[in-house]
Amino acid sequence: MQKKIKFRSPLIDFLVVVFCLSVSGCFIWLFWQDLNKTTSRTDKDAIATISFKHNIAQRKYADRIVWERVQQNTPLYDNDFIRTVDLAQATITFRDGTTLDMYENSMLQVSYSEETGVRLSIDEGDIQVAASDKAKNVAIKLADGSTVNMDAGASLSARSDKKENRQNIEVKGGSANVQTQTGQVTTVSFGQSVNIGENAEIEVVPLTVISPAKETRLLSFDSSSRPVSVEWRQNSNNQKVTVQTSRTRDFKELLQSKTITEGSKTQIQSAKGTIYWRVFNDSTKDNPSTGRITTELVPPVNSIAPQSGTNYTYRINKPRITFRWQANEFADSYRFMAAKDSAMKEIVSDITTTESFVNLDSLESGTYYWQVMPYYSLNDTGYLAANEIRNFTVTQSKMLSSPELLVPPQGSELTYKQKLNATFMWKSDISAEYQLLVAKDKEFSSVIIDTKTKTPRYTAEYDLNSIQDGIYYWKVIRNSGDEEDINNESKIRSFKVTHIIPGKNLILWPQDGFTSEADKLKNTTFSWQLSDTYEENTKSVFQISKEKNFDTTIVNKTLDSPSIGGITLDSGRYYWRAGVLSDDGKLQNPTATYAFTIVKPLVKPIIINPLPEEEVLLYGNSKVEFEWNLVDGADSYNVKVYDKKENLVAQNPSVKDTSIEFALPPGSYSYRVQAVSSQSVSSSIRMGEASERSFSVRRPSVVKQLSPSPNAHIPGLKALRQPVDLQWKSGSDPAKNYSLVLQKQQANGHYKTVQELPLGSKTTASLNRLPAGTYRWQVNATTGNKIPVNSEQSVFVIDPIPALSRPVTTSPKNGFVIGPEFLRSNRHLNFSWQAVPGASEYSFNLYKRQSDGSLKNIYSVKSTKNTGVTLKDFSILDVGTFIWNVKAFSIAKDGFKEQESPTAESNFIIDFNLPEEVESIKPETMYAN
Repeated sequence: MQKKIKFRSPLIDFLVVVFCLSVSGCFIWLFWQDLNKTTSRTDKDAIATISFKHNIAQRKYADRIVWERVQQNTPLYDNDFIRTVDLAQATITFRDGTTLDMYENSMLQVSYSEETGVRLSIDEGDIQVAASDKAKNVAIKLADGSTVNMDAGASLSARSDKKENRQNIEVKGGSANVQTQTGQVTTVSFGQSVNIGENAEIEVVPLTVISPAKETRLLSFDSSSRPVSVEWRQNSNNQKVTVQTSRTRDFKELLQSKTITEGSKTQIQSAKGTIYWRVFNDSTKDNPSTGRITTELVPPVNSIAPQSGTNYTYRINKPRITFRWQANEFADSYRFMAAKDSAMKEIVSDITTTESFVNLDSLESGTYYWQVMPYYSLNDTGYLAANEIRNFTVTQSKMLSSPELLVPPQGSELTYKQKLNATFMWKSDISAEYQLLVAKDKEFSSVIIDTKTKTPRYTAEYDLNSIQDGIYYWKVIRNSGDEEDINNESKIRSFKVTHIIPGKNLILWPQDGFTSEADKLKNTTFSWQLSDTYEENTKSVFQISKEKNFDTTIVNKTLDSPSIGGITLDSGRYYWRAGVLSDDGKLQNPTATYAFTIVKPLVKPIIINPLPEEEVLLYGNSKVEFEWNLVDGADSYNVKVYDKKENLVAQNPSVKDTSIEFALPPGSYSYRVQAVSSQSVSSSIRMGEASERSFSVRRPSVVKQLSPSPNAHIPGLKALRQPVDLQWKSGSDPAKNYSLVLQKQQANGHYKTVQELPLGSKTTASLNRLPAGTYRWQVNATTGNKIPVNSEQSVFVIDPIPALSRPVTTSPKNGFVIGPEFLRSNRHLNFSWQAVPGASEYSFNLYKRQSDGSLKNIYSVKSTKNTGVTLKDFSILDVGTFIWNVKAFSIAKDGFKEQESPTAESNFIIDFNLPEEVESIKPETMYAN
């Protein structure tokens, strides 16, 4: 059997494809409209305006959970949240003139009032704030709880990094006060910057970059590079500074690199696109200051209409001319000017607008010129790069123009729910009677409206039974009775009529999975949004059930507004929904069903440390440890420490562990800790009752030195003959394991340890024969809990030992001459001196002066207790000069030399004449064996 062959129609395939593409395009357009939709409020006054925006920035009202994209010149309201995405930037201008620049991946909350001024709360990211000269106050709360208060006219940049728990503040102008969550306060002046780390301590940064800003955006109108000034301040002016640029964040390939040894500024060259810069000195090489400069090529503002040579004609009413130009995203506003001359001096219209068009209907016959000049607030660029001047003409004609249809516009859509209110408007050169025709076809063979009116406006109302969805056509015929009115019929326009099907009602708050405590549920407002298809006075129905299918309801209320509060429920899991009240009194078009849970309150933490009324001893850089038990359901703890006057001295509102340490000075304190369950997308913050405990802090009582007293002077001889006794006693904290450290001052002023003595439980130490000098001593000890209770360092001085008196020589007298007569009558030579008080021994030396003037020792007595020495061996003597000296000593019993005197010296001369001729005696006869 032969099969039948069926042929598919290409036309049907084409129509199906066109239909699918049309539906897709429609949904894409609706999605784009919804994504970029912005709302405004009538219940609050705007506190600021987004004066510049690049890339995507979003805003969320404080009482809503939906983020929406914002456009340029979008108003901001009190407590709004703002966030930016990658490569985004936004500039916010407050009512008092304060400006805020937000950089990429930043989120913060803004607030303002005439009494408190500008208040900012940074969740994460980078900002730069310039307080106006009229600013009453600008307060910034960082992510870790630290606060920054700016003076009027000051400017700074602030960064909160959640990952590293690090905050940074750089003051570009004026000054600011910074206070950490632990209570540490400092003033940061122009050209200074500080970091706040995990321990909430303020660290001064050695180098601060004043300009450019960390995120700088430059506008380029001719693709050429431009110089950018780099300026910095250092804590130490002696360090060299390196400035580098690169196309990449890692700076593997450098575009520019400069090392500055003098001055605090230089210039770098920008480039099309993005370049990164960093500035560092030797102290900040591992953590340089970095930033980014993006150069944007700004397209010209090209004219769209009217083009040069365009002519507009009119008879009676001046024409409505629309001037359009190509906008760009960097311009804040545009200055439109129309003039009668090409030099733009005879101005007939001067309008500033944020739109990319202007309408004029006041121009008479003549030739005109128009131009648009964009205004750029970025980098204070101002008015720049106006478009090319265009010309056009306006001509008055005696001929009447046809009626011009205005509303509804060509191809517009009229929607209705129960009734259709259609308003038709048109424009005419003269007043007349008009005939309005509306039909279902272009030929007007099926007319549904045929009415006459003496005004260029008509409103028709139809109910569901008398109107059908579809495309309609309309026109106006003017009946003026004027013979010259030959163009009395308007062009034909179309519009579409659509019946709106009610959309879905949406839950706003609380979200699915919401958790709350029973006593706080009454403060929660359940809110929802009815579809736009419902009238404002539509009644709502609100229901709560323990069953997801709502077979039974616990709460079932009819309301005049889409919100309700004051609900009270016991602990458990519940479901809620809302909708509109139907004609039969039931719930209609319900929202989605959301679950929520009512939980018991967070319990009070049980405090472990410090103990009740405990006296905490702190030494060195130690801190007070606070510890408590784990609370079920808590993800953090709020810890506050107060002094005895109830002043908050330390705080950490988000402690993740069950312990924390704070550095506290001595005093009486109380501290409070409460469990916290943080706010989430579906739940509000929960805070339990706080536990409180009192304690005190003191430094340990150190060892007290008794003698010698500070800076005491001890005679040097006494220190040799008697031990120097050091004495001390324990403080109020019993100490043990004493050890003594004795140091002596060196010639360079430094101290060197000369003795370290472990002494156990002894509270005295005797030091024998300390030489003269300045000494410093300290007693180290610990308590039974191993807490150091070391004494202070104390100084005493051992005075220099005085010398003995110089001996006085008595014999032979100084300059005594020994001749032949002395030698004939004396067989020995006595040397003597007077006794020296305190001396126990003497040393004696006899020298012969040589022909070259040097001295030669010929006789010595190293030690004698006598006050004289006898020389019996004259053979060592000779004619010449002799010098003898004597020195006194004080020697201890063990032979230790305690004192000595200066050397006493005397001289004598041996001199006698030899006979000129020797007379011999007559010799006798010599015999020999």
